[in-house]
Amino acid sequence: MFEVLKALFGSDGRTLLEEAWERFLGMLDAAAELLARGAPAVLGAEQDPELRDLARSTDKESNREEREIRKLLVEHLAFDPAHGIPCLVLMSVAKDAERMVDECRALLALDAELEAPVPEAYRTEVRERVQAVLEVLRRVRTVIAERDRAGALAVVEEEKPFNAAVAAVQKHILADAELDLRRGVTTHQALAGIIRIRAHLGNIASAVVMPVHRIDFAKQRYVDEARQDLEDSGAE
Repeated sequence: MFEVLKALFGSDGRTLLEEAWERFLGMLDAAAELLARGAPAVLGAEQDPELRDLARSTDKESNREEREIRKLLVEHLAFDPAHGIPCLVLMSVAKDAERMVDECRALLALDAELEAPVPEAYRTEVRERVQAVLEVLRRVRTVIAERDRAGALAVVEEEKPFNAAVAAVQKHILADAELDLRRGVTTHQALAGIIRIRAHLGNIASAVVMPVHRIDFAKQRYVDEARQDLEDSGAE
C-alpha cells in the first residue's frame, strides 16, 4: 500500500509528476550556477581544480536526475495514464537539460587544451557569448516555470540569429592566419559548444509553445504558426 500511495502522491505530498517537474527545474538551476561560475575562466588556460570538481559533480548529478525523472514519470503513468503528453514533454526537456550540462562541462574543460591563453580579443568575444547564453538559460528557467508562451516563443525565435552571429566569429577565426592551430581549434570548439547549449535551450523553450510532435524542431513554418496561434489567442 505504501508504494501505491508513494506513486500517487510522491514521497512528501507532491505527485510524482510534480516531483519530476521540480527536479527538472533544479537541473536548470544547477546548469546556470555552473555556467555562471565558469564563464570568467573560459579559454584562459588557467587550471581551476574547484571549477573542474564542480563541473564533474554537476554533470554526474544531472545524469542521475534525468534518470530519476524518467523513473518518476513512468511510475506516475502507471497510475495516471491521462498525463501521457506532459510526461513525454518532461522526458524530452529533461534529456535536453542533461545534455546541456554535458556541453557546459566540455566548454569549461577546454582550458586544459591550451598551453597559453587565447588572445584577449577572442577570449572576450567568447566570454561575452557565454554570458549571453547564460542569460538565455535564466530566461528559459523563468518562462518554462511560469508557462510564459510569449517569452518562450521569443527564445525560440532568437536562436537562429544568435547562432548565426556565433558562426560568423567562427569563420573569422578560421581565416586568421596569425592564430596558431591549437588556440584556433580550441576557440572554434568553444563557440561550437555555445551553439549547442543554445540549441538545447531552444528545444526546452519550444515545449511551452509547440505541440509535442514539434518539440526540438524549430522549422520556420512551425515558429510562424506558433506566433500566429499566440497572436490569435491574445496572449501577447
